[in-house]
Amino acid sequence: PIELTYQLDIYTRYLEEAEEYVRNFIFNLINHPKLSINIPYNSANITHESNIRINEEVSDNSDIPERLIAGQFTRKTISLYIDDAYLFDYKTKDTIKIG
Repeated sequence: PIELTYQLDIYTRYLEEAEEYVRNFIFNLINHPKLSINIPYNSANITHESNIRINEEVSDNSDIPERLIAGQFTRKTISLYIDDAYLFDYKTKDTIKIG
C-alpha cells in the first residue's frame, strides 16, 4: 500500500458560504469515505476500495496574491489523504486487423 496526499481548495464569495460549504463537505466525506476504483484487467473488472481521510486542520488561505482587492473571495484548504491505496499499472493493447 501507498499513501496519497491531496489538497482541496474551496473558493466562495463570502466567508459564511465557505464555512457552510466546508462543513457540509466534511460531514458527507466523514459519513461516506469509501472510494471505489474499477480496474479492467483481462476482461475481469476488479474493484479496489480505499478510504479518503481528512487531516485535522482546515486552513483559511484567503490572503493569496491572486485576488485584486481584500475580501474579493474566500478560500478554504482541506488536506486529504488515502493511506490504503495501491499502485496499478494498466496498459491496453488494441489489436489492429487489416482485411
